[in-house]
Amino acid sequence: RIGANELNGMASRLREAMENVPDHRLVVSQERAVVISGAVWVQKRYEKREFSTISETLGVSVEPAVKELRKLAGKPAAEQQAYFNGFIAEMRDEMTAYQKRLATAPSEWEDEPEKGTRAWQRFVRAFGTTWRVYVEHRAVTRTRLRLIALDAALLARFKSTASVPRTLAEFPRWLRTDPFAGRDLSYVPRGVDYKLYSIGPDRKDNGGDSGDLRIDR
Repeated sequence: RIGANELNGMASRLREAMENVPDHRLVVSQERAVVISGAVWVQKRYEKREFSTISETLGVSVEPAVKELRKLAGKPAAEQQAYFNGFIAEMRDEMTAYQKRLATAPSEWEDEPEKGTRAWQRFVRAFGTTWRVYVEHRAVTRTRLRLIALDAALLARFKSTASVPRTLAEFPRWLRTDPFAGRDLSYVPRGVDYKLYSIGPDRKDNGGDSGDLRIDR
């Protein structure tokens, strides 16, 4: 029941919404301060030997790291300081890596390097959960918005011509590009209907099924 003009307007307004999200640099700046303060908090609790407080506050997932902290307490001061230097340095490195992800399309993301086992890795994971989820969900949400906008544009085309295009070439690149693939969104015309989807976070084309982001109508 929605007309072609309204559908095209919907696509345009969705583009405006995607272009006016909060600047990722501001988000990163705020989150960096929170994450680093968390690392400092752990160090302060360690200095007071408040191991139980760390466990109770951060949960059972950090128990292996707390166990390592208990062992660390009996080691030379230089080794204790090196532990926290490494811990905080890794937190900063990961924030920098995820800042790069926010500034680029998922298709350009590099795989996380293998770092081996580190005594503080459970703490890094605990404090990094928020921004890891934010980065991943932001990419998925922006892709879904793009799919909805393109779906509206395709439906507007059908309303105007009673047909759907054979390819997405007539649509602007911002609208038809799959952020997870770096190429056009997957589009399969089927008579007067079509299948439209993104390959999704696993970056594997599953034909619009498991793991892909698709439009369900």
